Amino acid sequence: MNFDSFPVGPFIVSVGGIITFIGIILASWVLIRTVRDEEVSLKFLSDHLLLFVVIPLFLGRFGAFLSLWNSIEFRLSGPWYTNIGEIFRSFFLFGNSGIRSDWAVGGFFVVFFVLAFWRKQKHFAWLDAFILPGVVISIFVSLGGYFSGWGYGKPAPDWLKYPFVIEYNMTDVRYSGSLYAVQLYATVLLSIIFLIGWYLWKRKIWRRWKEGKFFAVMLFVLGIVNAFLEFFRGDSVTHLFGIRLPIFFGLSIAIGSLIFLIFRRDNSLLERIQKDKTQQ
Repeated sequence: MNFDSFPVGPFIVSVGGIITFIGIILASWVLIRTVRDEEVSLKFLSDHLLLFVVIPLFLGRFGAFLSLWNSIEFRLSGPWYTNIGEIFRSFFLFGNSGIRSDWAVGGFFVVFFVLAFWRKQKHFAWLDAFILPGVVISIFVSLGGYFSGWGYGKPAPDWLKYPFVIEYNMTDVRYSGSLYAVQLYATVLLSIIFLIGWYLWKRKIWRRWKEGKFFAVMLFVLGIVNAFLEFFRGDSVTHLFGIRLPIFFGLSIAIGSLIFLIFRRDNSLLERIQKDKTQQ
């Protein structure tokens, strides 16, 4: 499979990038719904829209650029400071590696927490509103990775057949032959998580829980699922004690979410009844 990008004039357009962009549009629609349900102001986002978009995109691209630095440095004919033009071209050439979603999401939340603290917003209510749109973006990033080879799988056994395996003919994919179609696994599992989460959201489960608990429950499930999927990935990442570092990250997120759930007390029955009455 080699349908990762196509030229548009002097630029190379990533298929995964287009799919991710569609996911961002759908996630924005979901965010409008969840923000209205949480009764927090969309004006907070619109007032700082440029910061919420530009900084995460820049950091996401910067993370992808760093992962390619060895190959970029190999192409340079001399010290890096004599090849500024080539470095900038490589940075804005999105076709090879796109955007690192983890860096972009991290940048978004850094911007959010700084601005929310400054503007005295309700942090936990916003996190509840953010989690489902975040899952939507993750679904489309995984689907985009299926076409563009992001986060590809490790070699699969011969008895496993399409669509559970995929073959790539890309320089950025270090394996040949059949690989686990882990991006497709992630797309399916994340879609199931979103549908369950959306059902619970529409059932007003967030009214019965303390602010932030819905976010923590979803994050716990996502941490476990991502740690599980990492066992099938074959892309180059840092290892710790022979285990992929993202596995530790996923389990750490799940454990942290579980601790938060244990210590985050629910609203009393009277508070829940009063809240339901005011929102009817």
